[in-house]
Amino acid sequence: MDPELIADRYRVVRPIGRGGMGTVWLCEDGVLNRQVAVKRIGGLPGDDAGQAARAMREARVTAALNHDNAVSVFDVVDDHGATWLVMEYVPSRTLAELVKTEGPLSVRRVATIGRQVADALATAHGLAIVHRDIKPGNILVADGDRAKISDFGIARGHTDLTLTQTGMMTGTPAYFAPELARGDHPSFASDVWALGATLFTAVEGRPPFPTQETPLATLGLIAREPAPRAEHAGPLADVIAAMLHRDPAERWSMERVRAALDDVANSDTVPVTLPVEAPEPPREAPVLAATGTVPSSGPTDHEPPAARSPEPGSPTRTSRAVRWGIVAALTLIGLGVAGLATWSALNSGSQPSAGASQDPGRSPRSSGSRSSPTSPTESTIPESPQGTTDQVPTGGSGNG
Repeated sequence: MDPELIADRYRVVRPIGRGGMGTVWLCEDGVLNRQVAVKRIGGLPGDDAGQAARAMREARVTAALNHDNAVSVFDVVDDHGATWLVMEYVPSRTLAELVKTEGPLSVRRVATIGRQVADALATAHGLAIVHRDIKPGNILVADGDRAKISDFGIARGHTDLTLTQTGMMTGTPAYFAPELARGDHPSFASDVWALGATLFTAVEGRPPFPTQETPLATLGLIAREPAPRAEHAGPLADVIAAMLHRDPAERWSMERVRAALDDVANSDTVPVTLPVEAPEPPREAPVLAATGTVPSSGPTDHEPPAARSPEPGSPTRTSRAVRWGIVAALTLIGLGVAGLATWSALNSGSQPSAGASQDPGRSPRSSGSRSSPTSPTESTIPESPQGTTDQVPTGGSGNG
């Protein structure tokens, strides 16, 4: 039966998560007037003896981790014959929900989320705490991709490797490290492997090892086969590969993982998928105008390079035709004036002036200071376009 009020203080609003460790409830704290997440802890199957003591120990381990990227523990209470863990409520979606609804995430976004989680886990490892159940469903992602790792409910101190009195392994098989699949104890290195598998899932849209028909078959596959290399992770691929090394002694520490993820998240060279662009045409020499000035090298319009040649009757072709018409008219006028002057001098029997003593065959060129017009072929060369600029694109609480 679902509770309505826990410890005479926490009024149940609704369930916000369900998982192997039980149901997580959204509650109103009647004393501090705030929303909290409350989860029943302890009482694993076949393990009734010492249930309350184990629950308190788990609460103390979790409460010892005070980090911005880890869900905080506020209180532990006994009620309805059970022990309840009162935690920070984070309006968010889990990383698993993000991948399910949005598909594979970008490299930079995965690195940004992973860096925050690695920072919290590095702090936990510094306190000798092994999380033991890192997976996309236990990473909460709030607005602005602010990430928090949740569900330290099965966490243990590194020196406390007891599972349960029945020997049952706890955790999620798809994110078990190979040594755990072979029956070894959880360690800092197995946390690194689980986070690597989580980042692989986020960037590829699927876990590194497909889920088999049974958990034992999944564990057998992980124990036998090397982890595949991420195909769409860019510079993140090497980081993930180091985290998924089969030998736990060769895996990076969580501190090193955090530093590497920070580098990728802040890199200006992280590749992104862009549409294939047509190659930019070679630049042409600028066309000289009739006035002797060089036109601007900037584009005259915003059409793609393939559409820049002016069409017949377009304003560009028309304006150039007008310019060349003026040049031709001025040239004819100059020729006419020079011919008239020569004809007048011959009729009057006088010698040409000193300024006109040059070869008569060159008089058309000396009739004015204008430069010879550029050939009509050059006049139709389109102005060089500027290079195009690629445009680079870029809660709920977790399960118990």
